[in-house]
Amino acid sequence: MKTTHSDEELAKLYEQGPDLPHQINPTDLLAIMEAKNAQAKADLMMRQAVANARENGVTWQQVGDILGVTRQAAHSKYAHAI
Repeated sequence: MKTTHSDEELAKLYEQGPDLPHQINPTDLLAIMEAKNAQAKADLMMRQAVANARENGVTWQQVGDILGVTRQAAHSKYAHAI
């Protein structure tokens, strides 16, 4: 099961973490959080793009071809978005 935390929860977990022998740069953690947010945005954009393409007549085979997967894999991953 995947666990997700808000930025505030991650900051609190960081503050409560064990004392480490070296200093952790909070910029590193911020970069991870920003990448996570960018990935979520990209996932949403992909679902919307696939849904729009399907509404405009693009086949699952064509979606799979552009994504480099089978039509079945494309359907399995994105059919719920339509």
